[in-house]
Amino acid sequence: MRGRDSRSVEPDVIERLQHIQDSIVTLLPRLMARGQMGDRSVYMKKVVERLGGVIARAEARPRLRGPS
Repeated sequence: MRGRDSRSVEPDVIERLQHIQDSIVTLLPRLMARGQMGDRSVYMKKVVERLGGVIARAEARPRLRGPS
C-alpha cells in the first residue's frame, strides 16, 4: 500500500471547504443584522478571509486520483 502524499488533496476537500465558506458568508450578514454577533463579527470575517487562503492553497496542490 502506498503512503499518502501530504502535498496532495482529496478531490472533495476543496468542494467541502468552499461550501463551508459559502455558508459563513451567507449567515454572517444575517447574524450581524440581528445583533447576535457582537465582537465575534471581526473574528468571523477573519475566518472567512483565512478560509479563502486555505481554499486557494488547496486548489494549487495536485489532486489525488481515485482507485484504479
